Formats: sequence, structure tokens, C-alpha cells
Amino acid sequence: MSRDVFTTDPASIVADPDIDIVLELLGGMHPAKELDPPASFSSGKPVVTANKELLANVGKELFDAADAGVDAISGSRPPWPAGSR
Repeated sequence: MSRDVFTTDPASIVADPDIDIVLELLGGMHPAKELDPPASFSSGKPVVTANKELLANVGKELFDAADAGVDAISGSRPPWPAGSR
């Protein structure tokens, strides 16, 4: 793989018009939170995550952003008790 496809700047992933979907598999809050999933939603990019810590800490923010118009996808969504969302 070419070195130019790697980045240390998560915001560049969200801003890049050639990237259609954000796949977050970093784990933990940081640097996953710096990827800024709500910005991905507002740029029209769906986000796929299996990051339970991110969902546990900012899940409401992510679901609210997704409800504003773009889908959020979790590959390993923890079970939510009824009415907890």
C-alpha cells in the first residue's frame, strides 16, 4: 500500500471527498473521538464503529447526530435497555 493513504490527522479522513465512509476500529476514546463522527455525519459520510467505549461515553451525541439525517452503524452495538437511548 502506498504511504500516502496513511494519515495521523483524523480530520483529513472526514474532509477527504474521495472517502465515502468512515470505519472507526481504533478502540478507546482517543483518538477515536478526534475522528469526530458527528462531522462525518454532517458531511454525508456514514460511520461504522465497534467501539463500545466510544458508544458508552458519547453514544447519545452520536445517535442524535445520526438522527439528524445520516445513519450511524455499529458493528458491535451493546444491548440497550428499553427507553435508555
